[in-house]
Amino acid sequence: MFYLDGAVAAAFLEPIRLVELVLREAIHQRASHVYGSRWMLNPAVIDGRSFEKVTRSIRRVGNATSSDKIVSDLNLGFWSGLFQRGGPGSADPGIQIKHISTLWIPALNDLFKNGSPSRKTVATLSLRISYLRNRMAHHEPILFGITQPGSRKDNMQIKQQPMNAFRDLVQLGSYLDSELGELLSEKFSLNEILNDDLSQRALRHAKSHQNLYWI
Repeated sequence: MFYLDGAVAAAFLEPIRLVELVLREAIHQRASHVYGSRWMLNPAVIDGRSFEKVTRSIRRVGNATSSDKIVSDLNLGFWSGLFQRGGPGSADPGIQIKHISTLWIPALNDLFKNGSPSRKTVATLSLRISYLRNRMAHHEPILFGITQPGSRKDNMQIKQQPMNAFRDLVQLGSYLDSELGELLSEKFSLNEILNDDLSQRALRHAKSHQNLYWI
């Protein structure tokens, strides 16, 4: 089972990497067009939580580094956070930074070439993919479902089925570029490994727990 779970994680790695790279470069390009290449250092653009992640990246890569270096150091959780509602500002926690006003409307809604997803849709997809990536980074099992931290439905912990996580990847990739979506679905299909009998047995075992809500 551990070997199979490792194979599933490995199969997810490259499609996640592709979507993350395309997403972050598209965000950086659009935000730079509106606010300049150092947009991530503007406390009026991103909320305090996101700004703190930028600050930590700068400490790692150096104060005098280029914005491209900062962009490459920031993780998927940061990029996903830019599609969330926002929150208290870093300079003044009493001021709410609303990402729909500072990022989505002036910059980010234009980066999706295929379809017209809402901010909420992109926020949901990217956050779920971030949860998957984090789980893989911490070597946690994938076959038994991907926990959605802090998310509950009818007072039950939410978990996502692995195949639905892959569909999220394809969907977000397709929104960014139709060719990327086709590449993900054709070259990196996880159908065979996730439909393996042992994979299905693992999922059925996980679903036997009554205190979980599955998506």
